[in-house]
Amino acid sequence: MAEVLEGRPVTKGNSGELSATCTQGQEEALNGLDRIREAAAKDKDLRFTNLMHHITIDLLRASYYELKRNVAAGIDEVTWHEYGEQLESRLLDL
Repeated sequence: MAEVLEGRPVTKGNSGELSATCTQGQEEALNGLDRIREAAAKDKDLRFTNLMHHITIDLLRASYYELKRNVAAGIDEVTWHEYGEQLESRLLDL
């Protein structure tokens, strides 16, 4: 009988650990990125040709909120707070 974690079966190659607590779309993107990370670690010569489908507005938004808020401005001299004032439109531009 397969082990079940948080309502999901734990199968061979699946540690059962979730990447983060987030929406289903974010979880799927993070799991996809975890698989990419694992593949890259196993084969240093591996070439990735199409990764854009892993980059979503939700993932970019979550990444923004994971950044440290009170660090120096970037090379563009925009602080975390200033960038966040127009976050949604900036994310769409990305």
